[in-house]
Amino acid sequence: MAAFAAWFMARLVRQSLGRLRSAAERIGTGEIVTADIEGSNEFAALSAQLADSSARLAQARAEVEQLDSSRRQLVAWVSHDLRTPLAGMRAMAEALEEGVVDDRSDYIRQIRDQVDAVNRMVDGLFELSKIQSGTLKLHKEPVVLLDLISDVVSEMQALAATRGIRISHAGMTDQVLLADPRELSRVVANLLVNSIRHAPEDSEIVMEAQSLDDDRLVLSVLDQGPGVQTQDIGRMFEMGWRGSAARPAEDSGSGAGIGLAIVRGIVEAHGGQVSAAQVPGGFRLEVTLPTT
Repeated sequence: MAAFAAWFMARLVRQSLGRLRSAAERIGTGEIVTADIEGSNEFAALSAQLADSSARLAQARAEVEQLDSSRRQLVAWVSHDLRTPLAGMRAMAEALEEGVVDDRSDYIRQIRDQVDAVNRMVDGLFELSKIQSGTLKLHKEPVVLLDLISDVVSEMQALAATRGIRISHAGMTDQVLLADPRELSRVVANLLVNSIRHAPEDSEIVMEAQSLDDDRLVLSVLDQGPGVQTQDIGRMFEMGWRGSAARPAEDSGSGAGIGLAIVRGIVEAHGGQVSAAQVPGGFRLEVTLPTT
């Protein structure tokens, strides 16, 4: 009887080990395994741990694949967005060189504008790289929100005027928050650029600020545009996402679909969060930030 019991237990152990070995091999090939409830409690617990590990590995692989896809899209869009102004500058430079231009000053101004656009895109990519690598350094100081908003709106007025868009603000009085003024200005500017690009012509963009009871502040930008589809709202702050691969570069805000990704990175570095929503009569982007 003792020999039979020993043989039977050894057989069960070999079967459990075989199932664990098979599960480990399937995990290595990328499969998701399920927990094996047969056998002793110790083997069942080990099998449950393997099943949990396989699920987490599958989730990690999916995230890596999504990140790689976003990066490939970003490289493709950046290449396209850079090629367009570079080709334009080359054509204008050749026209100036051949002397077939009536108004040289206008061509020179256009080349300078294109250089500025490329510089903005490069600056945005550098900012995004700092955010993703965790090397973004914030230099926080007390910031009067109304003063910061007024300065950014003043800079955006020329762009808004090209489409007949008015920018107004409401609910901003004496709010003060501890933040990096340079990075926060970039956040506000990117939000406004996004709204200006996609709001209807001759419409209004309204910026509002609301203080919450838990030492937080909500800054919102409301435009009268259609926004994005509900199923895409969760993706609009991702790197390289522009809603459509066919969208031209001039509609991409900061270029290559990185403007809102930069917004999210800077806001999260401040300990805040971003959100977007379809609202009656328009589309709203919100930034929630701690005030201290």
